[in-house]
Amino acid sequence: MFRRFLICASVAALAGCAGPARNDFESVQQSVQSRGGYRVEWNQSSEADAKADLAVADLLSRPLSRESAVQIALLNNPNLQATFEDIGVAQADLVQAGLLKNPVFDIDFKFLQGGGKPHVEAAVSEDFLSILQLPLKKKIAEGNLLATQLRVTNEVIALESKTERAYIDLQAAQQELELRQSVEQAADASAEAAKQLRDAGNFNELRLANERAQYEQAKLDSAAARAQMELSRVRLDELMGLASSPGWTIAERLPDVPPADPGEVELQQTALANRTDLAALRAEAEVAARRLGIAKLSWANDAKIGAVAERDHGGSWQGGPSVSVPIPLFDIGTAARARAAAELRRAQQMHAAKLVEIRSAVRADLARMTAARARVHAYQTALLPLRRRIVEQSQRQYNGMFIGVFELLQARQAEIDAGRMYIEALKDYSLARADLKQTIGGALPPGTPPAAVPATQPATRPAEKSDDSMKNMKM
Repeated sequence: MFRRFLICASVAALAGCAGPARNDFESVQQSVQSRGGYRVEWNQSSEADAKADLAVADLLSRPLSRESAVQIALLNNPNLQATFEDIGVAQADLVQAGLLKNPVFDIDFKFLQGGGKPHVEAAVSEDFLSILQLPLKKKIAEGNLLATQLRVTNEVIALESKTERAYIDLQAAQQELELRQSVEQAADASAEAAKQLRDAGNFNELRLANERAQYEQAKLDSAAARAQMELSRVRLDELMGLASSPGWTIAERLPDVPPADPGEVELQQTALANRTDLAALRAEAEVAARRLGIAKLSWANDAKIGAVAERDHGGSWQGGPSVSVPIPLFDIGTAARARAAAELRRAQQMHAAKLVEIRSAVRADLARMTAARARVHAYQTALLPLRRRIVEQSQRQYNGMFIGVFELLQARQAEIDAGRMYIEALKDYSLARADLKQTIGGALPPGTPPAAVPATQPATRPAEKSDDSMKNMKM
């Protein structure tokens, strides 16, 4: 009888191992694909991983768009791969939650003082409460796995945003360097003209020193812009998981603003529906509620049922069931229940706080984007055309000998400065848009262009304007 009980208990304990392992990473892949059209792979030395490596190499061999840079980061960033392992840990916890505790086998031998066969007592027992709580523990593990999947998805979205921001920073740094070099060329021409006038006796040392100082400052500004561009490139390399820069290139210019931006109501609704970290907090609150249910019987955690068998001196066996229940004299589970209740309240408050945070972030990002759009529009429709017109009129005045070369150079430098501020406004708009995408947890919904605002053609890029004003100067 005792052997039959031991075999049955062992089979029951091993029953939880019979289920096949689950690949819960697929839900992350599907979520990422539906939100932004990107592909993610969990690197486990499979055939798909080898294809991902080939895809990264292919993308690096061509000029990088913003989308291809993000795709490389999602396939190649080692920190993201480490985050994927959290799913493996949660999967293992789920399997563990479905297993019964191993039964405990005890055997005692009592030898008689006068000799003879020893007195033998044997028992096997199983944690009684763990059997009853097995379905609830599996539910808790499933909730933790779901929360992990959602948090991993959120990490993917965060990496998308970081990479997109780094790409925008590099684009702006490239254009900034181009403009700084234009300023340096203008300052060099002005200093050279001042030197020629000083040599001819038409310029004093003070004005020459001022022109030389402006040129030296322009050179320093160009060097700083070049260093900033290199730093931006290194940052993008890091996010794409590249230890060194393999000579890739990116699109040189920031894109123009789209015709319109989505409205706040639509963005708020999209954010509350899409945000995976909000869903993860909701899942964690449900897990905390289930843990509170288990904590209510924490005082009985060591309760056991089993079977006992005893062999007497004559060699015959006697046996029967056994029950072991702790007596709740000192620990009646109050602390465990209080802890579980506090964890539940904390999870609920964190969920409520995240709701407020998301709503506020949507409003803030939209305000930044709207303000940057207004600045871009002002530069495109007013300031840049005016600065261009001033340079054209200054050129005519200079050709007619009504103004000097320095006034023309100052007009040109003011135009370049306006172009630099225009690029800064474009950068601010692109960064705010990237932040807003992360805030709502996916692609932005399309906006509706306002009917009252006439469509305007974007002004010529400041760095694309020809240097006719420099070429037409007659020193």
